[in-house]
Amino acid sequence: MIKTKQDLAEYIREDRRMQPFEPSLIARLFSTNSAIVRWKTALRKCEYHHNASGLKLFHKAAYRVYHYRLERYNRRFCSELNINVFGKGLIIWHPERIITNYNARVGGLLLPVQWSCNCSGS
Repeated sequence: MIKTKQDLAEYIREDRRMQPFEPSLIARLFSTNSAIVRWKTALRKCEYHHNASGLKLFHKAAYRVYHYRLERYNRRFCSELNINVFGKGLIIWHPERIITNYNARVGGLLLPVQWSCNCSGS
């Protein structure tokens, strides 16, 4: 759970280390990968303002703004990413049709596994 600004910066840094922005400005503006990075940033900031204590009015207003952005990305990609589900270092390989349970907890810094199936007929 992201409760402090230091936690927020750490989560965003780890997410961007695992899946960085595109190098060129044109690709940053129009590529799906950069949209995924912005989506994850909106997710993390929404989590922070949801969990933060103190200055309640500010955090409630900021939560509404980031929750609106998060829902726009969710609708854009036909997905449901819920807050307080994912740990640090989230990688999203494809943005379409990802549905998560809000009660689930997915650990941090999980490296992607390359699955392969070596099937032979009998």
